[in-house]
Parts: sequence; C-alpha cells; structure tokens
Amino acid sequence: MKKKFDNRGFTLMELLVAISIFSLLTTFVVASYASNEKSRLLKLEASKVLVGLQKAENMAITGQFFDSFIPAVYEFSLSDCSNDCFYILSAKDASGNSKELERQELKGVSIDILNSNNALFRFLPPRGRLEILANENLQSSIKVGLGDEENSYCLEASSVSDRIGLKEGACQ
Repeated sequence: MKKKFDNRGFTLMELLVAISIFSLLTTFVVASYASNEKSRLLKLEASKVLVGLQKAENMAITGQFFDSFIPAVYEFSLSDCSNDCFYILSAKDASGNSKELERQELKGVSIDILNSNNALFRFLPPRGRLEILANENLQSSIKVGLGDEENSYCLEASSVSDRIGLKEGACQ
C-alpha cells in the first residue's frame, strides 16, 4: 500500500501572517539602528576632542618640533558653537610666533563651554603641564559640553591634577 502525502504549500493566510511579522520586526530594527547611529557618531566626534587634547599633551612631553620651529607651548582651542564646530591645535615659539598644526572639524556636535565662550588649553614642555584659559582668564578646571538635545558628553579638565576626561551625560 502506498501512502499519499498532500503537499499543497502554505495557505494565503499563513503567508500574510509571516510577511506581517517579518515587516514589523524589520521596522523595529531599522528604527533602532538609526537612533544608535546618531549616538555612535556623537561619541566619535567627542572622542576626537579628547584625542586632540592628548595629542597636544604628548607633543609637549616629547618636545616635538617642526623643521626649525621649536615650540615653547602647545595650544588647543575650542569655542562655543552650535554647528560647524572645530578645534585648533597650534604651537607657539618663545618669540610668540604661532604655527597651526591641525584644524579638526566636528560634525553634528555643538560645543558649550560652561561659564565661558572659549577655552584655551596650553601644554608646557617638558612635562606637559596644563594651563587652562577661559575668556583669557586662568582657570583651575573647566567643563565642556559636547552634544545635541538628545545625547551629550562632558569633557572635564583640571590643571591642578593635569587630568582630562570624557564622560557620557551632560555637564553638572
């Protein structure tokens, strides 16, 4: 005796349910990815600022010089801005001549320097001692907010401890 199998496939209702579930899951994944992408890009831009500061500090510690230009101080400057922000890394020699070493654009990030409009981080060779100037006044510490309405990072620097850090969240 032969057994017959009845293989007709899926019904129309089964296919519609499967496609609906797949579409719903795909919608959640795409929305989650778009949100996560914006947060990831902000973290990348905030990290650029921290890396730029560390680069200036390392140049001061190692005593890096350029051609016949011997720096007496390395400077990292930031200004308040809401879009098209950037930082400038430069070096000054003993006679006050300045040389711009790097200008880095920060995309999609706003800069809010607490209690100031601009900040200048100066690293002095040979030990890379940090001086912070806010509105041309010497400060012992400073906080810089980096971000947008939804996500933010806080850059904290102290000339007393020579510490520079970046943490997630708004500056307090």
